[in-house]
Amino acid sequence: MEIKTVESKYLINDCLTLLCDVEVVKAVKTGATMSRFVTVPPPAICRYLEQMLESRESCDVTFQVEQSEYDAHRAVLAARSPVFSAQFFGPMADEDAAAAGSGSRRNVRIHDMKPAVFEAVLHFVYTDTLPLPVMDGDSSLLLSNSTNHRRKRPKLSDVAAAGCSKEDLRVMVGEWLAAADLYDLERMRLLCEDALWETIDVANAAATLRLADQHH
Repeated sequence: MEIKTVESKYLINDCLTLLCDVEVVKAVKTGATMSRFVTVPPPAICRYLEQMLESRESCDVTFQVEQSEYDAHRAVLAARSPVFSAQFFGPMADEDAAAAGSGSRRNVRIHDMKPAVFEAVLHFVYTDTLPLPVMDGDSSLLLSNSTNHRRKRPKLSDVAAAGCSKEDLRVMVGEWLAAADLYDLERMRLLCEDALWETIDVANAAATLRLADQHH
């Protein structure tokens, strides 16, 4: 075929249009699934950190909250909270800390905070989760120490089963929210706001929204 004939038949206004058929072939299944040689377990660093907190091994700071004492690790606290970081290693470090030296054990008194609230802060710092509130014999709110009760946030169904009312949960999570804001724990703050959302109703809507807005 002459070039001139091709141009006249296929080239229109110096444009060439090509039509293509595309066929997609799926992967062929052989009928046998190859199993992985190595099973990689999920991350467990939070579990090890929690064990380190509970064992009090190598703790270098003791917090005094009312009549309760809590041992912890300054490096872990500083890594999770910029407030703790500044308090122990930055410009907020007091003269007593400088005099005691970096390797000495610190004693820190926490004011205007309930022991259960500070315990929730420590629990979050070491596990990245909120603890589940439970009731003791005299109807006081405590924190469960059982790893079977760990949740990303308290569920109303779990709290009801533990004997806590919806209002009990709202009040306690509100206190956790204030503590999360105080120590600049962003994820804890968001988890608390999420838990408060589950407790909201007509009776407490205004108070809950004011609380969330105050610490947002």
